[in-house]
Amino acid sequence: MSVVEAKNSTGVISVLSFSRQSLYIAVIVTSVIVTSVIVTSVIVTSVFVTSVIVTSVIVTSVIVTSVFVTSVFVTSVIVTSVIVTSVIVTSVIVTSVIVTSVIVTSVIVTSVFVTSVIVTSVIVTSVFVTSVIVTSVIVTSVIVTSVIVTSVIVTSVFVTSVIVTSVIVTSVIVTSVIVTSVIVTSVIVTSVFRFCFVFYQ
Repeated sequence: MSVVEAKNSTGVISVLSFSRQSLYIAVIVTSVIVTSVIVTSVIVTSVFVTSVIVTSVIVTSVIVTSVFVTSVFVTSVIVTSVIVTSVIVTSVIVTSVIVTSVIVTSVIVTSVFVTSVIVTSVIVTSVFVTSVIVTSVIVTSVIVTSVIVTSVIVTSVFVTSVIVTSVIVTSVIVTSVIVTSVIVTSVIVTSVFRFCFVFYQ
C-alpha cells in the first residue's frame, strides 16, 4: 500500500500506521536475519577455524608421530644393520683367521713331513751309496789283493822254477863238462901214458 492510493480516504492514518509497523517488522526481521547470518557466520567460522586448528594439531601430531616412529624404525634398522654387519665381519675375520691357521699348520706339517722324508731318503741313499762304495772298495781290494798275491805266487813259482831249472841245467852242464873234461883228460892221459909206454918200449 502507498500514501497515494490512500489519499482522500478515511483510513489514511491507519494505512500510515500499518506501513510503519511493516517497516519495523521488516527492520527487525532483517536485523534478526543479519544477526543470525553474522552469528551463523561467526559460529561457522569459529567451527571452521577450530576444525582447521584441530585438524592441523591432529595432522601435526600424526606427522610428528610418524616422523618419530620413522626415526625410531630407521634408527632400529641402522643399529640392526650395524650389528648384523659387525657380526658378519667378525665371523668372516674369525673364519679367515681359522682357515689361515689351518692352512699354515697344514703347510708346516706338510713341510716337516716332506723334509723328514727327504732327509730320511738322503740318509738312506747316502748309507746305501756308502755301503755300495765300501763293498765295492772291499771287493776290489780283495780282488786286487788276490790278483797281486796270485801274481806274486805265480811269479815266485815261475822264478823259482826258472831258478831251479837253471840251477839244474847249470849243474847238469857243469857236471857234464866236468865229466867230459875228466873223460877227455883221462883219455888224453891214458893216451899219453900209452904213447910213452909204447915209445919207451
